Amino acid sequence: MPNIVRWDPFAELDQVRHAMDRIFGDFRPFRPDTGAEVGYIPLDVSETDDAFEVQAALPGVKPDDVDFVSILSEDVPPLVAGQIDTAILHVEQFMLAKSKKPDLHVLAKLWEVAPTQLYNAFVVKEDTIAKRRKDVVGMTKAIIRGTRVMYSDKRQVMPILVKHTGLDEKIVSAAYDELVANCVWDANHGLSKERVNSTAQQMKKVGNIKGDVPRYDAIVDLSIAEAALSALGPWKGPVCSN
Repeated sequence: MPNIVRWDPFAELDQVRHAMDRIFGDFRPFRPDTGAEVGYIPLDVSETDDAFEVQAALPGVKPDDVDFVSILSEDVPPLVAGQIDTAILHVEQFMLAKSKKPDLHVLAKLWEVAPTQLYNAFVVKEDTIAKRRKDVVGMTKAIIRGTRVMYSDKRQVMPILVKHTGLDEKIVSAAYDELVANCVWDANHGLSKERVNSTAQQMKKVGNIKGDVPRYDAIVDLSIAEAALSALGPWKGPVCSN
């Protein structure tokens, strides 16, 4: 049940680089005092479905002497153990970590730092819309209805969240309440010009978009969402309306 964020694989690779810098910061190709050349440390880097694993041969260190510490987004165990100082966590991960280490504090919440960021969107090809428009509208309607249930029926939603997260009900409940209270999900179409244009400008700023920033009407087709909303009606509560 994470708050939705735009996944950036390069950010995770950057975390790997910084961790390796911390581990091997004293190893340089030349000694700074004498200028004598020193050897490189052999590394074996591999990728699994959810992590990058780095194996390094360190003089005098046996494999049994090393504990593996994740430095990706699943940072609850090392954070609680004090092996790392900070981490980027989903809401339920923070609730879990804080239940084990009460002195943890939130430095920033993504929806407050970037309130106009478009964190996700469903994208289909134009020929898919042309061939299966009814199905696409039906899928969109189901997504909007599901989002509205998130806001309006905690009793129905909680068993599903507990089942699929595998977390304690108290942790899931606390995370759920935090996300609902802050209106994290849009219960209508979620594709306002302000949000889309702000995100596009930010992507241009950080170099993700090369060339001109695309126009709103060139990348957004509201006709699908509008067709779904015409059947469902606009969302009017009970918690919030985005």
